[in-house]
Amino acid sequence: MVALLRFFDNWFPFVAIARTAALVLHVDAAFILLPVCRNFISFLRQTALGDIIPFDKNITFHKATAWSIVLMSVIHVVAHMFNFAALAIASGTTTGERVVLFFKANFLTGPGATGWVMNFALGTMVWFAMEKQRRANFERFWYVHMYFRRSLALNYVLGILTIFLLFSSSAGNSMECSA
Repeated sequence: MVALLRFFDNWFPFVAIARTAALVLHVDAAFILLPVCRNFISFLRQTALGDIIPFDKNITFHKATAWSIVLMSVIHVVAHMFNFAALAIASGTTTGERVVLFFKANFLTGPGATGWVMNFALGTMVWFAMEKQRRANFERFWYVHMYFRRSLALNYVLGILTIFLLFSSSAGNSMECSA
């Protein structure tokens, strides 16, 4: 516990950066599907908003939101790499022990493992959405994007699992607040 407190005292900026990037990712995830809902966009074109908002640029907005998700994911991952490194430095005594702790935090903890699964899903979507890949293999692009719904559901399940694993591994395995 003392090592964890030292960790937060010394490395709080990286925790804050990771959390900020995660919050931006939540907003982006809320907006990513709106521009590609054709019936919704067609309905909005007929309202007064159609004169103000360029709804014909919906794919451009979708792509901009997607690149924002990629950028914020990179920032989130890099901040967590610093967090994991700081935690390993604060908890380990030898260099070998610190390296092992770093890799354990990355791949064997709930947040680390679920994060890599989600980033793999995002990377697959981005790869097939690139212009060259999309034109050469449109079916793959289409199926990967249609699996986004499953990926989104997986993200929610993994997010809940991550929170559960974080709280269940905390000291005393208690989620009660003491007054």
